[in-house]
Amino acid sequence: MAKILVLDDEQHWLELVRDKLSGLGHEVQTTADCLEALRQIKADRPDLVILDLRMPVSGSTMLNVLREDWPDIPVVVHTVYGGSRNASNLSGKAGFAVKNPGMTELVGTVEGVLSKSGQDGGALPCCT
Repeated sequence: MAKILVLDDEQHWLELVRDKLSGLGHEVQTTADCLEALRQIKADRPDLVILDLRMPVSGSTMLNVLREDWPDIPVVVHTVYGGSRNASNLSGKAGFAVKNPGMTELVGTVEGVLSKSGQDGGALPCCT
C-alpha cells in the first residue's frame, strides 16, 4: 500500500484520517506543522500528501511549495470548505475532498489518485 503524509492543524482530523487510512493498509504519517511536513517529505518521500486548506500557513501556499519542489507527489486537498473545490489558487491538486466524519469522499479520492499514479497496491475497500 501507499505511504501517505497528512498535514492538518486540527489534531482530531489528523487522528481520524490516520486511523481510517491505516485501517485500509496504508502507512500514514501526520503533522500539524508545515515545516515539519517539508522535513518529513525530504526524509521519507510519501506517495501522496493530504493537505488541509485553512491552516496558519495557507494550504494553497503549501500546495504551491509542494508543486514546485515535488511536482510528482500527488496532493489531495481535504477541507471543510466545499466551495473551494474549483478555486483557481488550488491548481495542481490531484484531488479534493470535503471533510466529514465518515470520510467516504476522502477514501474514494485517495483511491482514485493512487490508482492513477500507480501507487494503489490493489483496490481499497472503499466506502464500506
